[in-house]
Amino acid sequence: MRGDQEARERRLRQICPPGLKKFGSVMGIIYIVLLIVLEALLIYIDILPLKYMCIVLVGLTLISLCLVPLLLIKNIKKNKKIPAVVIAVILVLVFALGIAYLGNTLGFFARVFGAGGETVDYDVLVRSSSEYEQVEEIEGKTVGTLALIDTTLSDAKDKLSEEVKVDYDMVDKSAAELCDDLIDQDYEVILLSDASYNTLCEENNSYEDKTKILYTVTVTKEIKSNKEVDVTKEPFNVLISGNDTTGEITDVAKSDVNMIMTVNPKTHKIRLTSIPRDYYVHVPSLDAYDKLTHTGNFGVDTTAETIEELLGIDVNYYVKVNFTCVVELVDAIGGIDVKSDYDFVTSGRQNNGYQFHVGMNHCDGAHALAFSRERHAFPSGDNQRVLNQQKVIEAMIKKCTSSTVILTKYGSILGAVGKYMKTNMSDKNVKKLAKLQLSDMKGWKITKGALVGTGATSTVYSLGSAQCYVMMPDQVSLAEASEGIHKVMKGEK
Repeated sequence: MRGDQEARERRLRQICPPGLKKFGSVMGIIYIVLLIVLEALLIYIDILPLKYMCIVLVGLTLISLCLVPLLLIKNIKKNKKIPAVVIAVILVLVFALGIAYLGNTLGFFARVFGAGGETVDYDVLVRSSSEYEQVEEIEGKTVGTLALIDTTLSDAKDKLSEEVKVDYDMVDKSAAELCDDLIDQDYEVILLSDASYNTLCEENNSYEDKTKILYTVTVTKEIKSNKEVDVTKEPFNVLISGNDTTGEITDVAKSDVNMIMTVNPKTHKIRLTSIPRDYYVHVPSLDAYDKLTHTGNFGVDTTAETIEELLGIDVNYYVKVNFTCVVELVDAIGGIDVKSDYDFVTSGRQNNGYQFHVGMNHCDGAHALAFSRERHAFPSGDNQRVLNQQKVIEAMIKKCTSSTVILTKYGSILGAVGKYMKTNMSDKNVKKLAKLQLSDMKGWKITKGALVGTGATSTVYSLGSAQCYVMMPDQVSLAEASEGIHKVMKGEK
């Protein structure tokens, strides 16, 4: 009798309470829903190599086949139901985190890759002494504009005409000469891109003093790559264009960092070729000479075509970044180590007097930006600056590809660059590159080259007759840079 009593008590202890049964059923349903969503996102995003995708999907399926029946079947003993519920709760939290990560990835792809768009602001300018206060007051006036083959200028004129009826007079002059015509009262109103106007004001304060912005028209410039390649099989060139701006990166602006990253996926080699911002270059679309940095005022595609002609290469893609992107990305990956060739202290209002020493220096985002921007501390000025910019890029690439940083800091990296980077590379090609890297985690051999030149003064297209500092290209360094790029693309040593 006593044995029967003990057996009954054991059976009673093993019977699941109704509350546990109900909770198990609810967790089972939540588990199944989240599992389906997670697997669907993994398949849709398609960023994992096939072998890893199969391991994940098969593993989840096997675990689920064992776990789900324990959650949903009511007549399961308590000693099996409780562990099943605990495991389910843990996995549900993991699934939710995974779905959040994958959702961020989808949003990141939508914002950054293949977007290829730039916002271009055009300013309606009048003299500072003008009585015009509202755009409606220029009704019937003749507005001076540059004679450019530029769809954004045409769109801006159309958009302005929707607000007020005006006539346009196109002149074959520079932005500076058009502004001079306004100041000299040849025009009462002109229409000029905000990027060009800001450049003029930076170079000569009199433009800001003698003119004012009456109205601003905003248009969008779509830029898509027409030189796409299979990035896992064919070598390609990427223009890294660093804008002298902060915040979200949409507007056209001066291109203060200009670097060609040549990638050969078969040999796992990368070559970084830097070009000084003040390089004196021929701009094909303008058929004029200007500083390379000023080409960014006409759009990243103008910078790309200028570099293509300069180096005799094709630029397949571009990546636009700005100061905020550098700071946020370096901080997101836990800082970088860069090797300095000099002991120096950074100068300038945004560089905060940071100190660097010969040898390795650990940098957070702010220090990395200051290191890459400094030029006054070096005998060779801008020539050394472009070398330091390469060191920062190289350090970021190595940290992301030769360690687990890309996995452990994944969410932080997406958040860091999502608003501050734009590229016309398609998400399809980006996924291919991610799969290539994740499939073997093989490191990349990085070599560097930089164009050099001699400081001089000259007139440039953007500034009209005003003399300004430029760097005259060294033809030997041009030839060496072009040869280095072509060797990497051909797979030669």
